[in-house]
Amino acid sequence: DYQTYTTGLALDLSRQDTVSLTFLGADYSYSSRGSFNTRGGTFGWSRRFTPNVTLNSTAGALVVDPSLNTGASSATTVAPVGNLALLWNDQTTTLTAAYNIGVSPSFQFESATLRSQVVSLNLVQQTAIPQLLGVAGVNYGHGEQIGAGSAGFSYDAWGGTGGLTYRLTPQTYLGTTYSYSHNDQSFGGQDFTIERHMVQVSLAQAF
Repeated sequence: DYQTYTTGLALDLSRQDTVSLTFLGADYSYSSRGSFNTRGGTFGWSRRFTPNVTLNSTAGALVVDPSLNTGASSATTVAPVGNLALLWNDQTTTLTAAYNIGVSPSFQFESATLRSQVVSLNLVQQTAIPQLLGVAGVNYGHGEQIGAGSAGFSYDAWGGTGGLTYRLTPQTYLGTTYSYSHNDQSFGGQDFTIERHMVQVSLAQAF
């Protein structure tokens, strides 16, 4: 059970630059196993360098206040949060390289508060066939339990996705995607590995 809160404001400094200030809050409950809440904020800056290249960034911090019955430290922690994304976009190609750091809940093995970092690269490419788009992406993530030391839960995960989307009509799209993920997890001195292969076929209608 959880609730999140977000509010803020943005200001255009010029035709190329936008800054923002955002308040972030969340309350997470694990029932009898405890709860934790976060409060903080970020400062954001977006810069359009050229008609094709845009940089989006945010940086800030969250105060993490845990109250969990799992043996992890209940001390209040200040955790960094933010993201950095570089986008290229033209008539045929959309390419995004991104980095994100944040705080999230985990229900794997035990209730926990995780500090996670993710790096990703994603591509959408128009093919020689006007109605056909190719999509591809790779990502790597690392997470570790806050306040638990080496005995807590941590993971390293990486994966990739590739697929095609065909526009049947201006509002109807048929897609097929293959994705692979590899997840190395550690908890209580034991290591676990989870691998997943998935093929997905989708039919979408826009209104």
